[in-house]
Amino acid sequence: MDYLPEEIAFVEFCTKCIKCELSECPGLNICEQRSEGNEFCLSILDKMRKGEELGEQDIDVVEFFPIDELWKKGTCNPKGSQETCPNKNECNKRTENEAICTVLLRKLGRYLPEENRIMEVEINKIIRNDLLNIDFGLGEKPSLIDYEVYIPEINGRIDLLLKAEQSCLLIVIELKSETATREHVGQLASYVGWYRKNPDKMPAQTKRVKGILLARDFSPGAKYALEECPDLEPKIFELHVDIKNT
Repeated sequence: MDYLPEEIAFVEFCTKCIKCELSECPGLNICEQRSEGNEFCLSILDKMRKGEELGEQDIDVVEFFPIDELWKKGTCNPKGSQETCPNKNECNKRTENEAICTVLLRKLGRYLPEENRIMEVEINKIIRNDLLNIDFGLGEKPSLIDYEVYIPEINGRIDLLLKAEQSCLLIVIELKSETATREHVGQLASYVGWYRKNPDKMPAQTKRVKGILLARDFSPGAKYALEECPDLEPKIFELHVDIKNT
């Protein structure tokens, strides 16, 4: 995964300046078992510098860093420290939802504005309830196998699993209510790759697997990544409102 220098700088700053003796810290028990108090945080930072994927517990800690209780009210200064987050000037140029720490959490799959979360849940429901009227370009109408399928091995949750009976095809759908990024392409690719490596986990009567990334739009990085992934297909969704007489 590609981390921006500013994202690495945020985690480095928090590791150095935040006093996380709070019992709520998800990494506290791990740190107490190690010789250095911040060894676990340093391991997270090392992974980011190497461009490695973070595990679920790593992400828990990164998600913990920005909580209000750790910062002086209305500032970018951690409590107990006189230093200021190095990204302050850059973040001041952005909207609240585009702050560096927010962008990082979104990249890690942990931040989504409430309205987007609600939208994804509703779109998921619409697809499940109206499958017969949706054209996925498969040449046949797929049936629903499952939804919100958690894969512990890769710390991911598949939005929708469909099956195309005639072609014996398993369709993995990743749904994004925002603009899809190259990280989202990688997320979908990991699901498809997992099923290929674990064919015994595939539902009965399915022999092949493909992925569909369903989003409002696609970033340039996502488009380039998708061009190199022939088994992943991008599709844009549009919402319509029908008004009927009661």
